[in-house]
Amino acid sequence: MTERKIAIYGAGLFGKALLNELKILGAGIEFFIDEYASYTEFHGKPVVRIKDVVDKENLLLLNSTAYDLVANLKKAGFIDVMSLKEVISAYPGALIELNQTMWVVQSERLIDKNEFAWLNKRVSDDESRKLLDQLTSFRMEPSPDSFFYADGDQEYFPSGFDPFTGIESLRFVDCGAYTGDTIQVIFNNYHRKISWIAAIEPDSSNLAKLSAREFVRSSAGHEDAAIFIFPLGAFDAENFCGFHSTPAGTTSSISLSGESQHQIQVARLDTILAHTPPNFIKMDIEGAELEALRGAKTIITKYRPNLAVSVYHKPEHLWEIPRLIHSFCPELPK
Repeated sequence: MTERKIAIYGAGLFGKALLNELKILGAGIEFFIDEYASYTEFHGKPVVRIKDVVDKENLLLLNSTAYDLVANLKKAGFIDVMSLKEVISAYPGALIELNQTMWVVQSERLIDKNEFAWLNKRVSDDESRKLLDQLTSFRMEPSPDSFFYADGDQEYFPSGFDPFTGIESLRFVDCGAYTGDTIQVIFNNYHRKISWIAAIEPDSSNLAKLSAREFVRSSAGHEDAAIFIFPLGAFDAENFCGFHSTPAGTTSSISLSGESQHQIQVARLDTILAHTPPNFIKMDIEGAELEALRGAKTIITKYRPNLAVSVYHKPEHLWEIPRLIHSFCPELPK
């Protein structure tokens, strides 16, 4: 009897962890399948597109992505597809590696029970407290029971409350604007007046796509909304920094020292927007969120914009970012 061949869908961090776990168990894979990867090899295995796969009916396909793709993959011709939940149940050891390697910037500060407790006292609703408990439980003991699955909410704008509370005319800053995906989400879901949108993006390949993009404006209050594109990074000083990015522009990082692909200009939001304060700031900038927040201290302290800030690039950002914001606004719940 011919042994069934295995492939992993998703050439990313969990795909790598799953590959290593299979090796430990004495198994291996033929290749990765990834519809968006810009590379053709990943940790010694080929990366192919769905259209390039032959003999799909005799392949066991393991989904390593956060998305529910089983139905679509079966529609594409694969017979035996394991969902992410099934994969995690079958190969729980992969979660241990994922827990250590899922960060853009590695750190020894994965677990700090005192900081977990400090943060737990400051979340204001049961849903947030439940999510925080799950996140911290996974860090301390990664297992299928503590793993957290994607909730399907729109990134940066979770359900359950109005992220635009108190805003009648939106002045939106998108730090890490990429190619404009979040800006289009704003046009799709914010139906009141938009005064302007400032897109902060240092990556040259992303900038070209962002500049050329034609946004669909869904409401009458969007017609006069200006979009300003700033070809720089948000930081805590005006400077030139080293900049690393992937060929696809999906991942990047700013460095003050060492060799880099090229130099970019960085600046404080307090400088860029000194005379036009925003009322909503989104930041997803690959680990530079603390520096960018320090560079927006005056805006945050004086004007109190709504904030949507990523805390997943460095383990300690889970508490360091809330602590920094709390230091700007000490009257917040203690």
